[in-house]
Parts: sequence; C-alpha cells; structure tokens
Amino acid sequence: MILFQNKGDSVRGDYLAVAVVRGRVEFSYNLGQNNEDDLHVIRSKVEVTDGQWHTVTATRNLQEGTLQVGSEIPVKSSSGAGSSQLDTDGELWVGGRSSLPWGLPQEYYQGFIGCIRRITVNGEQLHLVDHRNGHSSTIAFCS
Repeated sequence: MILFQNKGDSVRGDYLAVAVVRGRVEFSYNLGQNNEDDLHVIRSKVEVTDGQWHTVTATRNLQEGTLQVGSEIPVKSSSGAGSSQLDTDGELWVGGRSSLPWGLPQEYYQGFIGCIRRITVNGEQLHLVDHRNGHSSTIAFCS
C-alpha cells in the first residue's frame, strides 16, 4: 500500500488506494457503488520493482480515474454510473495502515516496502515527517 484514504470498515464505504501488486501499480477507488466482488481497479503495465525511481500519477475526476507510471500511456477507466464524490474521513495514510477495511485485495494489507521520494496532493507537496498529524510511524530514509 502506497496511499490510502477511506470512510467505513469495508470496501463498500468510499475509499481511494494506490498500491503495488505483483510488481505493478494499482489505483483503486469506490465512490459508494462497488463491493468486494466488483472493485474498480486501474492497473499499470509498468514494472516498478526494478530498483529504479518511478513517477506515479493517479488522478480522479468524478468517476474518471487515470493512472500513469513514468512515460507510459495513461491508463484511464470510469467507475461507472452513480455517485461522483469521494467521501472519506480526510486522513491520507502513506505506506500502509494498521487497520484497513475488509474486502480489499490481499496485497493491499501489506505495508509498502521501498522508497518514496515525494508525494504531491492537489498540487501541494507533503512533508513525510511533518505531516504525520501526531500518528506514530517508522520512517527509514532512502538515498
């Protein structure tokens, strides 16, 4: 799990996730219309477990989601008709979370192992230490 935000204790509640699964980045979100048997997942075709730095761009505008890793052609997908608003508790978890809602793909329950150089949300760069909002975390710095 690279990034996670949600509301509720299952994937039937709204959530947004960016994770690495079998060496590739996935962008998944639910706006209240999906369930554990019908998750909306956008998958990159680029392998990211090669020891190199990669830039991941995940955007969502209403139901439309786009995922791009490096210079790959952006992968686009719509979550379908229904709600267009993401309702969460407002907390953005980076690298994982001790308690994730049930119903996510099994790989999402593993914390991120790797290096994250920079995270930008809505044009604002997050400071990975200062923006912890009092939550404890284990941070190992990469070179």
